[in-house]
Amino acid sequence: MHSNSREEDLLDRGEDLLVHNYDGSIIDLKHADIWYNNDGNYVEPRIYRSDCEQLISNILKWFCIL
Repeated sequence: MHSNSREEDLLDRGEDLLVHNYDGSIIDLKHADIWYNNDGNYVEPRIYRSDCEQLISNILKWFCIL
């Protein structure tokens, strides 16, 4: 689901969700910078995943391919 505004994003994903801020830092969604693409549409910050979460996700994807 894509949010059209920060307010929707906070409601949809939760204000304490860890995300990558515009400068690359890891921060709560509620404190992240708000930015827009060249068309003026709100850009959702990318969700932060720890190395462990990323490894588990990759393993699950690998097993789904088999």
